[in-house]
Amino acid sequence: MLIQWPDVLKWRNPNTHGSALQALMFRELSAIKNWKACGVKIVWLVHNSLPHDLKAEHGDELLWQSFFDLIGDCADKFVSLSASAHTVVAEAIPSTTRKPYSYFYHPPYQVRKFSSREIALKRKELGVDEHMKLHAVLGSMGAYKGLKELIQCFREYAYPNVRLVIAGRARDTSTAAMLAETIGDSNQIVLIDRFLPDEEFDLIANCADGIVVPNKRYLNSGALIYAVSTNKPILALKHPFASEMAELVDDNGAMELVDTFADEGAKRFFSDNSVPVCDYNVARLLSRPVVESLTD
Repeated sequence: MLIQWPDVLKWRNPNTHGSALQALMFRELSAIKNWKACGVKIVWLVHNSLPHDLKAEHGDELLWQSFFDLIGDCADKFVSLSASAHTVVAEAIPSTTRKPYSYFYHPPYQVRKFSSREIALKRKELGVDEHMKLHAVLGSMGAYKGLKELIQCFREYAYPNVRLVIAGRARDTSTAAMLAETIGDSNQIVLIDRFLPDEEFDLIANCADGIVVPNKRYLNSGALIYAVSTNKPILALKHPFASEMAELVDDNGAMELVDTFADEGAKRFFSDNSVPVCDYNVARLLSRPVVESLTD
């Protein structure tokens, strides 16, 4: 049996904490143990070492650490979506160090291509002239992304012919408020705080001259895999997964990895009028067979 996303308990019960959350976890663990008692082999595909957006005031982090470690005790094997995740998972979930480990890469996304006319119309809708550069942050917006720092730095740079679009639904009201407050009256940042259908998501990516992936706290990043799939220049914060992706698919140095968005690399990414040659070798994401990774 394949286990994914045990933190679905948090998504479905965002306001449940303490003993009530513990009861949900106990029920989940009991079900897993019952399967195991019936002779079922348990494979855990680990997406996160902890759920996104845990808030210190709720005091749930230790509870989640224990829950994940107990799932690791039940699992016969664990699998991740990158080689670099192994060390991170082993440190965060000690029980996994006693189990066989394997990994495969998330396959590239199929990003729809649009006509030059469709792209021009959408850029106009976003307030971006043809001589301007547009960079895009795409996907769910939460505290695990360095959005505040990104926005503050981008506003300080104030390059007149550069625009930033932040498109995707805020995960909670505090993130939505932070985005609105930090963007303020800037006319160089476009915020689209709502769910984006796949077609619009791809269209905005087509409109962009570069993709920014501001993720800070994560294990593997679907946003970074999507960015690679667009074959556009990428700006991302340094992270084991980002470094692994750059080494794996980027032979031309089109991915700019920085410690902070105040670094010279970020300034260069936003201000440089030249476009790096992008030819990401996304076929390498398919180099690890999924079925063998799960069953060997």
